[in-house]
Amino acid sequence: MLNIHFYEQLQEIGAYEPELTSAMQAVIKPGMTVLDIGANLGYHSVLADRALQGSGKVYAFEPSSIVGELLKKNLADNNASCVEIVEVCISDTIGETVLHAVPISGFTSIIKQNAYGPQKHITRPCTTIDVFCQKRNISPDIIKMDIQGKEARAMEHATTIISKPGVQIFVEFWPKGLVEAGSDPKEFLMSYIHSGWHVHSLETNTVIKTERDYEDLLVSLRGIKPFTYVNLHMYKL
Repeated sequence: MLNIHFYEQLQEIGAYEPELTSAMQAVIKPGMTVLDIGANLGYHSVLADRALQGSGKVYAFEPSSIVGELLKKNLADNNASCVEIVEVCISDTIGETVLHAVPISGFTSIIKQNAYGPQKHITRPCTTIDVFCQKRNISPDIIKMDIQGKEARAMEHATTIISKPGVQIFVEFWPKGLVEAGSDPKEFLMSYIHSGWHVHSLETNTVIKTERDYEDLLVSLRGIKPFTYVNLHMYKL
């Protein structure tokens, strides 16, 4: 079982999400607390662990048992001692949810339409960012989130955490996936911009400040194949 998207990028450009990788590595410092929400194979968790240099914590959220064993192996092989695996879905509800997993690709999503291919359905516990952080008594400095369209809903329940001065968020922006999850992509993005957040589209290297910038981003997304998404770096000005 492979994460097909991961290996396709390695074959095509020799790196995985290089813009996101560079941006995260530039801001993660020893002593920080990092939430890697949608850790999958642990690529970004391992790199965050190295940046922490033994001081700090990475919480790697990966509820799928299908990729969980590979995640554990990758962390062990890389001596990622600062990383703790959290086998819980981050969402907008607390309790249990059905996770739609595609064993052949490693993709998982709470949203059935956002997991492409033959699926295995797994019931997993779910919680919100605010509740998790409150129970653990932690205040993250960095949040990286890639949960296949549920990002906007999850961030609605992270208001306590993201109001912290200096917190930085790296979030996948996939309009189609957001729509399938019941969110309005434009409303999601513009609500942060209107609240004084800096929003930088990493792959297109553009700063989104206005509705015109948003429309230009959608045009750019049409040329990004096959998943038409970008990663956003967001922080409060």
